[in-house]
Amino acid sequence: MDGDSVTGDIVQQIAALQAQAGTLAFDRFGHEEALQLGQILLQLSQARRHPVMIGIDLGPQAVFRAALPGSTPDNQSWLERKFAAVRRFYVSSLELELQQQLEPDFAALRGLDIARYAFAGGALPLRIGPTVVGVAGVSGLRSADDHALVAEAIGLMAR
Repeated sequence: MDGDSVTGDIVQQIAALQAQAGTLAFDRFGHEEALQLGQILLQLSQARRHPVMIGIDLGPQAVFRAALPGSTPDNQSWLERKFAAVRRFYVSSLELELQQQLEPDFAALRGLDIARYAFAGGALPLRIGPTVVGVAGVSGLRSADDHALVAEAIGLMAR
């Protein structure tokens, strides 16, 4: 595969993620919804025996955390770093991972410390309409699988 087709594929993936983001908005999202979303992620992960760390934040407040069997403290670190990236850019961490592939100096050009930010799939902004009100995420699977799990759970709740 040549460079242009790889770039085109990444651009298409980013466009698909942006389209998906438009379908994953809520009419309202508060503590009750955060806990409900956390429970959905927990149930899906337990049923599938996923070794993940789950997190739901409302604004800067951690509302839900769960570490399933097989997850490690490293998953918690990755989750927090993914959340920091979503809070900084208001897009999914998978979109940022793809952007980093398009622009290898993405983090460096913005003065971002990779010890604080992670560009790997699995964290999605929580939106009421266009406004970001929180972050939901998991860490422990492959990047795209982390993203898909969170998108599935949000899709089960979103309008």
